[in-house]
Amino acid sequence: MNLTSIIFRVVSIACFALATSFSAAGATIDLQWVTSSLDCDNNQFCATVQIKADATTKIANSTIFFSYNNGLLSNPVANPLNFDDVNADYEATSFTFNQPNGLGNYAIVLGSGTATGGGPSGPATSAVDVTTSWQDVVEFCFTVDPNGAGDSDLQFDPNITNFNDTDNEPPAANEPVDLQDIGVLAGLNDPARCVPVELRVYLEGPYTATCINSAPGAQCIDLNPSVFGQLIPTAQPYNVSPYNYAGTEMLGTIPADMVDWVLVSATTDGTTAGVVETIAAVLLSNGDVVDHTGGTRLNFSSLTSGNSYSFIVRHRNHMDIVSPLAGPSSGVYSHDFTSAGPATSGGFPHLKSVGGVFVMYGGDIQSAPGQININVNDYNVWAGETPNFGQYYDSDIDLNGNVNVFDYNIWSANTPTFGDFISITP
Repeated sequence: MNLTSIIFRVVSIACFALATSFSAAGATIDLQWVTSSLDCDNNQFCATVQIKADATTKIANSTIFFSYNNGLLSNPVANPLNFDDVNADYEATSFTFNQPNGLGNYAIVLGSGTATGGGPSGPATSAVDVTTSWQDVVEFCFTVDPNGAGDSDLQFDPNITNFNDTDNEPPAANEPVDLQDIGVLAGLNDPARCVPVELRVYLEGPYTATCINSAPGAQCIDLNPSVFGQLIPTAQPYNVSPYNYAGTEMLGTIPADMVDWVLVSATTDGTTAGVVETIAAVLLSNGDVVDHTGGTRLNFSSLTSGNSYSFIVRHRNHMDIVSPLAGPSSGVYSHDFTSAGPATSGGFPHLKSVGGVFVMYGGDIQSAPGQININVNDYNVWAGETPNFGQYYDSDIDLNGNVNVFDYNIWSANTPTFGDFISITP
């Protein structure tokens, strides 16, 4: 530990000791870190400190001392969420940090006047209860270095983190102020970084269809809205078989140039067995695949920048495709499937040429048994849904809200086509 770190710790302890002499008693306090958000566009990571006790209690002057990975995170900003002068009956909070050593000190001050209770005025009966359920205390937001090393490594210091009981004064002459006991202090080692991925994909159905709506790009946007209204769901649709993806991606507003949802997986070996992370993403009319929160690309949070990955793109009625295994260029992973040629994996075609432009084969309907191939099983799903209008149908291959002969024509032209069922499994 260098001199700066020692001084920072000594000052922190001294500030806490101004109102306190130590004696362990009272309830047992647990703390934990939880991830709040990761803003990839602004390189910001936020994590929240939560508190609970083994029995309902109250806290007075307190300090939360922690460390963080200063090779990845910097410039923390504290946003009080409770136990402060705005959200509760406390006098103030304060926060200081030491970036060279990756240390932070958050202090809660109950005060000593009758407005807040405590101190010479007696117990702070209006202080917030610490219950047996987790409560938010404070959120810390850090700037993320996209090229930083390691994970967030947020850890509490058990030697300095302490919570007074609500007397904030000796309970009797010459007796020390009581402290709550400290129990579990759970850290957080979140990757806390965004790895940018730029993909471009065309779906055969909306690429070759005659558009009902005018499209600003190469693919029709006839679900957005359709002549029957907005048919694209705001929540990602891949939480069903065969994908069973449990992601919570949801759109507040459907982007004006959105074609549909797609499912994108990063894999270390080009197969579903090697998948590291999966994202439900937005496919735009120009073929760009972007994050559901907006922006111009995808942002993955579990990849190790510099390693090589393939990207599997899946759609509910088009055949899955896989990019070649590759590393990043200038920190960005990118692949343009529309100009990549008839990519194959395991000897099976992944892309179809339409006038020299490459598209995902239409007709591999997600709800048909025996996924990854275009065959009679897909026809049977189409036959069971046609004719139909104004719904978000799996067998609506040209994506215009209708199930009819035009969807059959796409399926018929592509059957039989065998996908890479060796590398990609439902």
